[in-house]
Amino acid sequence: IVLSTDGNPLVTDYASGTLVRLNRNDKQQQEIIAADLAGPVGLTWANADQDVVYVAEANTGRITRITINLQQAPTPIISGLAQPEGITLMNDGRIAVVEVGRQRLLAVDPANGTVEVLATGLPVGHAAANAPGPVHLPSGVAQGAVFHDHVIAYDAVIFCAQAFNRAARLDIHVVGSEFDGDALKRLKRMAQQ
Repeated sequence: IVLSTDGNPLVTDYASGTLVRLNRNDKQQQEIIAADLAGPVGLTWANADQDVVYVAEANTGRITRITINLQQAPTPIISGLAQPEGITLMNDGRIAVVEVGRQRLLAVDPANGTVEVLATGLPVGHAAANAPGPVHLPSGVAQGAVFHDHVIAYDAVIFCAQAFNRAARLDIHVVGSEFDGDALKRLKRMAQQ
């Protein structure tokens, strides 16, 4: 889900393979922006103008560029990923991607498709309890400053995975950040509360 400046959300619908614009004032109003997506999970704005988004298609391993207000076909940025899920636009213009199938966090350059591995061995791809298979808990990623009483990180990529043994737990891994180990310990303690 992403929010536009007018407060209306865009959401991916995994089951129907669509990108949908909702209206916050009229819950019945839904506009399909793109269809025929293969398991859309992650979603992020591609620019400050909010006229383009990137979508992670988990079933085909693609990151796709979609122009919101034009009748253009979605454009694949990269393919061959193993179940991409959470995505976010980084300050340098690359897309941070949680690649669940390989338990990695990647940085993908949308201009040329080059990939940099930022982290490996991430605890992702957990099966949902009491659900018919294959149902997994989605993994996400966010980018920006981290706040708790004061700023503790600038331009950090924060990886968030949900895993559970009866109770949800949020694991936070910070990549490319500039803060001391005590700040990371405080952040992890917050996640466990």
